[in-house]
Amino acid sequence: MWFGLSGDRGVEVPDKLISAHSDGRLVLFVGAGASVDSPSDLPMFQGLAERVCEESQEPPPVHGVALDKVLGDLKRKGVDVHQRVKDIIGNPGSEPNDLHRAIAGLASGEKHRIVTTNYDRHLSTCLKEHLGDDFDEYPSLAFPQRDGFTGIVYLHGSVKEPAKHLVVTDADFGKAYLEAPWTAAQFLSGVFQSSTVLFIGYPPEGSR
Repeated sequence: MWFGLSGDRGVEVPDKLISAHSDGRLVLFVGAGASVDSPSDLPMFQGLAERVCEESQEPPPVHGVALDKVLGDLKRKGVDVHQRVKDIIGNPGSEPNDLHRAIAGLASGEKHRIVTTNYDRHLSTCLKEHLGDDFDEYPSLAFPQRDGFTGIVYLHGSVKEPAKHLVVTDADFGKAYLEAPWTAAQFLSGVFQSSTVLFIGYPPEGSR
């Protein structure tokens, strides 16, 4: 189905996606790209790692080295990377943008289902405009244990939590995806098997 103007100037939305939304099977999977535009003005993970390195007076990340390992190495040197990440993302001057509002509007039906790897709270702020406080939030390492969850899952934690709970370093990712009693990998496997997932805010491979 086409939305907007026809042809190249419109947007073709697959019928499967429309049906999944109508049936409550659609999960919106939101990445850092959603929070780049003003007035949010937050960095992607690459930019976040570069900011933490700069503020720590350490060399910038080397191409080819995993960013979570870069941040883990800083942590092992004694840098409080979790607090630095929380301070950068929790910038009080950052506000929700139009994309956050559009995502919240799309998700505000009977089954509002969002999974995000973002640390900021802009999606929750916008959901509250539609739903008040009538939605569930899942913080880091508290993944829903059912496929048909509703609410918003902060897969890597959010700035609402203590900084130490953010999933930032290689050790954090190992714990969240491999070691937790109910891991992120187990949760996501269920989501991908039972739902239609729309990725928003994730750049094409190689474009970062």
